Amino acid sequence: MTQTAFGGAGPATRKIEGGATLVEVMASLIVILSGLLGLAGLQAKVQQVEAESYQRAQALKLVHDMVDRIGANRRAGRCYAFTTGPGGTELGAGRFEPPPCPAALGSGDLRAGSDLTDWNRLLKAASDASGSGKLGAMPGARGCVSRHGNSDHSVTYSVAVSWQSPTAAGAPAYPKEVSTATRNAIDCGMTQQRSDANGVATRRVVWTSFDVANLM
Repeated sequence: MTQTAFGGAGPATRKIEGGATLVEVMASLIVILSGLLGLAGLQAKVQQVEAESYQRAQALKLVHDMVDRIGANRRAGRCYAFTTGPGGTELGAGRFEPPPCPAALGSGDLRAGSDLTDWNRLLKAASDASGSGKLGAMPGARGCVSRHGNSDHSVTYSVAVSWQSPTAAGAPAYPKEVSTATRNAIDCGMTQQRSDANGVATRRVVWTSFDVANLM
């Protein structure tokens, strides 16, 4: 009788063990799926950060390119400051040619015009579109150069490049004791790039300011 009771309990025990194994397998699958989803989300975030860093690096290259051009042709500095006044228009996306130089400076004037044309072409290449995709690094890239005379007879130039990022962020802030030239530069592309279609702030801007002796 003891053996019969023992043998009758065997199948029931095996059924319980089988049910417990199935639950464990399902729990393991849920854990694995949750981990894969988390990994996919992390990978997407890393890709966004990498794209943002690449865009910023390309924008900084364009900024320093223009700084070098102005430094090499300082006597024609006024020709480069095309966004000093409130009516200034940015180069790059939406602009077909740079504005004419406001002063006749001979060879410096011609060189400045060539520099601005080249820079405009580089900005456009950075924001070129093909169908629904972007070929360039920075969607809607725009460039600005502002000039402001100082009380010590030096001149401050500010160069900025802005673009439309695919990710949301707060609006660029003015630094403390900002000059007029720097404020104009930071405002580069503000009208066109303030937000996306849903009103989310996506505008990015990098800039630099530098002083030169008043050679004009």
